[in-house]
Amino acid sequence: MENYLLYWENAEEPEDDGSPFFKHQPLDHEKPSFRLIKFLPDVSQLNGPVRCEIYHDTVDSDYTCLSYVWGPPLPDDKMAQIYINNKPFLIRPNLWEFLKVARRKFAHRPIWIDALCIDQSNTKERNHQVRQMGTIYSQAKGVIAWLGNTASIAAFVAYMHYIEEGNETSSNEPRRSRPYFWEDTHKMKARQDFVTNQYWKRGWIIQEMLLAKDVTVLVREEEMGLASLIRTIVRTRWSLSLINSPWYKLQELGKVLKIDDPKSTQKGSLIDLLATFGGQECAIRKDRIYSLLSLCKEGPNIDVDYD
Repeated sequence: MENYLLYWENAEEPEDDGSPFFKHQPLDHEKPSFRLIKFLPDVSQLNGPVRCEIYHDTVDSDYTCLSYVWGPPLPDDKMAQIYINNKPFLIRPNLWEFLKVARRKFAHRPIWIDALCIDQSNTKERNHQVRQMGTIYSQAKGVIAWLGNTASIAAFVAYMHYIEEGNETSSNEPRRSRPYFWEDTHKMKARQDFVTNQYWKRGWIIQEMLLAKDVTVLVREEEMGLASLIRTIVRTRWSLSLINSPWYKLQELGKVLKIDDPKSTQKGSLIDLLATFGGQECAIRKDRIYSLLSLCKEGPNIDVDYD
């Protein structure tokens, strides 16, 4: 069993305020501090509630970031419940679906998830964390792009992985029988579901993906490296149908600015970035600017203020 002493040394000690729910303890805003979560696999049973611990750390540590869609606000009775440091905490359904997969696939991996690791009720902390969001994603070992729990998209990713392994020279030239999961899925629908997935419309994914050292696309239990996924799609005739999608525009911008190269210091102007990604969705209007701060030349001179 893994030794958890290191994590418990920095774990948040809950204040006894009489509340049954988990509450974050303050971060040190004088340094690039943040929180990470780690699953407790010995007590987080696969069919039971997700249990994890949260602790303070810095971006110099070894961790992975999650990139995902929050989903719309919901009343408490529609939310899912997990346990953080042995206290209940409510989360939205899409994150709950990811955590159920992650506790199996990434049981021993520290993960940064904004909905859990930022005290969303503390405006000062949100300002502090959003200001260093670019650093958090660029310093992470990798980023998991969670596309949700849709069966057709999982089949699409699985089929792209099948082609990548050399089982087909193109989408219409089988070398051997195709995998069973593809026979029961309509190709056009699977491709369309992938391209139009809400994830690609989210404003924050621009910097989350372009600054990442490595991106893994995860749908249900199916996963594939983003770079490999792009190369495989380009090998098929399907790539032409993706040109007008947010997904395609994201990849093209990365090539032009070379932002996907960690050694590159080239950045675009805020106006140009807004012109390219003005259609991306943000629940908060200010996030149209804040989600691009780490990619634009003007970023260091723009204050983050959610007041």
